Amino acid sequence: MTTTRMLENGNVAVHVDFSIRRVENRRRIVYPDEGNAEAVRPMLAKIGQARRWAAMLEEGRYAKVSDLARALGMDRSNLVRELELAWVSPRIVRAIASGRIPESLTLCRLYGMRTPDWKEQERFVELDEDP
Repeated sequence: MTTTRMLENGNVAVHVDFSIRRVENRRRIVYPDEGNAEAVRPMLAKIGQARRWAAMLEEGRYAKVSDLARALGMDRSNLVRELELAWVSPRIVRAIASGRIPESLTLCRLYGMRTPDWKEQERFVELDEDP
């Protein structure tokens, strides 16, 4: 919330609520009404992209990850890292989509999850216990 008031000396004092958050490895000023929109979009985009690529493999459009990587013009190891996002816990995805994510949750942190177990993922990203 932004408030202004006139000071006795004739100056105007302006108070602006904001916080500084790390978004995609950069510091960014986030205003209360803005929420986590800047952090949410890239995470949802990457998860969606990973799910599309995983579906291509599951449907048999590409026999191996290396074939898909070649078709996408990517390094195989980068594609494997991206594909891990296809299996992010549904609770984490819902939390991201609704903007209820912990400040510590970034795309880099999502990449750091190295477990297929959804409960472990939720603990890793510090998602609250409420469903």
